[in-house]
Amino acid sequence: MRNKFINRLFLTGLFLLISISFARANDLYVVDLVNVDVTSSTAASARKTAIDEGYRKAFNIVVNRLALKRDLDSSEIKVGDDLSTYISEFSVLSEKTSDVRYIAELRIVFNPKKIKKLLNENFIPFTEEVKSNTLLIPLFYASPNADPVLWEDDNLLLRSFRSNRIISRISPLIIPNGDMGDRVKLTTAMAKNMNAASFARIAEGYNVSNVVVAKAVLYQGGKPKLDISLNSMLGDVVSSHLQKDFDASIGVDGFYKSAVVDIVSRLEEDWKAKNVVNYNESLGIVVMIKVDDLQDWVAKEKLIKSIPVIKECKLQAITKKIAQISLSFSGDIMRVQDLLAGKGLSLIRMDNVWVIE
Repeated sequence: MRNKFINRLFLTGLFLLISISFARANDLYVVDLVNVDVTSSTAASARKTAIDEGYRKAFNIVVNRLALKRDLDSSEIKVGDDLSTYISEFSVLSEKTSDVRYIAELRIVFNPKKIKKLLNENFIPFTEEVKSNTLLIPLFYASPNADPVLWEDDNLLLRSFRSNRIISRISPLIIPNGDMGDRVKLTTAMAKNMNAASFARIAEGYNVSNVVVAKAVLYQGGKPKLDISLNSMLGDVVSSHLQKDFDASIGVDGFYKSAVVDIVSRLEEDWKAKNVVNYNESLGIVVMIKVDDLQDWVAKEKLIKSIPVIKECKLQAITKKIAQISLSFSGDIMRVQDLLAGKGLSLIRMDNVWVIE
């Protein structure tokens, strides 16, 4: 009885893990708060044009979440004028109308299968792999020779992150609260000296395994510019650099908001570059899976099939201790190994035979 309860508990936890992973991937196809404002000859005409415009805005947001900007810029996606065929849900959150104007806030949900098929047909690699939360620490220097500021109000980059909540679905970020607990775990001096233990302590408080420091140095001689370096202190390796030139037309607040948008975009592109897969290319291998019993096989099969790059997991034979499968996947074998490792499974080659343990 106890073993049955433990097995049921394990399978329930496994189901929840797969369900959460599936939900995170499906969130990539949801676009909330699409704002439209159109004036036309009639209210009906303005509404139709606004809805079409909302579809287009949302479509661009979704494909930019999934694919690399460089691939989208170099390829023209062949899609008809009627984007409604790719949409599974549509709702109007709020709207205002006049005789000639239509203003609305829309929520649009795309059909994942249709969007993925469209990207495949246009030979555009993409990923549905959502990165685990990253704690971003903005460290600001008012000049190259200035002392850094971290939690103080004159950290203009931190202030901009807090006031402009740019949400990333593919590489989600957490900005620290800067409360007393944070200030004790990570002082400005610790951040400046890149004290790894301090970053680990603050990461634990936010229950994250990834920490990135955004070091921003303001240069004010001549035309002001912001020099930004992004470096990981914990978790997935990040090392990137970007510069922002001051644009007087958008003012100081607009300048730092633009920097925030660019930082989020750079982290997204870096993550996607490591994870995009060309789903038009497939490879296949035969794999032996060590199993304890039938329930263990069912659990491992669910985990394997939950991985986005796995196209097919087909059982060929099974004994009390071994299941033999044919595995078809997109991308390279090392990527499959990494993704399986994330699920607690090890894919290794032993005596010219692929084995999952």
